[in-house]
Amino acid sequence: CCIVSDAMTVAFAGSTRWNAVEDALVDPATGAVTMQQSTTRFGLSSYRGAQVGCPQLPTVPPQLDAADEITVAMSMAIIGGSNPVGDAIDDVVVELDADTWMGDKSIVLLTGGEPTTCAIPVPNALELIQTREAAVTAVGDAFDAGYPTVVVSVGADIGEDYLQDLANAGAGHQVGDPDAAYFIVHDDPELATALAEILDLDRPCSFTLGAALPDALIPGCTVQVNGMPVVYDDPDGWTRPDEQTLELQGGACDAIQVGDATVEMVCSCDDL
Repeated sequence: CCIVSDAMTVAFAGSTRWNAVEDALVDPATGAVTMQQSTTRFGLSSYRGAQVGCPQLPTVPPQLDAADEITVAMSMAIIGGSNPVGDAIDDVVVELDADTWMGDKSIVLLTGGEPTTCAIPVPNALELIQTREAAVTAVGDAFDAGYPTVVVSVGADIGEDYLQDLANAGAGHQVGDPDAAYFIVHDDPELATALAEILDLDRPCSFTLGAALPDALIPGCTVQVNGMPVVYDDPDGWTRPDEQTLELQGGACDAIQVGDATVEMVCSCDDL
């Protein structure tokens, strides 16, 4: 956590998107960082496009008890400018690589508009294809470097096809995997709920079945994750470690870690 675009001057639930994000992260009573800072390392990079020094990237390194530092950084940020998502992600990967802590690290990207790049600060319709591709590529490279990304659109001004591509890249999506979750938030409560879900880490991928599932029934069973079928005994599908347990693996497990997720199993007895 967290990469926040400074290009958030647009009104949002009576304030600005920037203020909404600041409250959601570091409100003294309810902020997501404030409430979990003693057990989770948080950092912050807020980025903006400018002619000099793009992307400008004031950063709080990942650390425990980071709420005060993040509060100061956000209060001093210069709001406005363009939205160079890909350039910012590339720089954050360098920062995370330099962090010597050996535990898992992930990125939460909070963005309020379509992406630009430092080279294309005001994209036209054709250039927007390039700036979107740059952002998706950077997020995919971050995943390959070991840093998955969860995407939050603050407001509904961003194309959902791009958001899905960005979320899939951030989850290392492969052909046939269920689409990764992303969030579009329209007001402060939705933003707070999204962050709470994102930080609800390590959801279990094993489920106790209501009835025993013997070997003979397995060929007649289908499992869907977020509406997409997953394959039995596949590294990114499902398995049955014992007759009472369904377990998701790899990409299928990753697909239920954030957002609203569904797992549905249907078995037929026709072949018995």
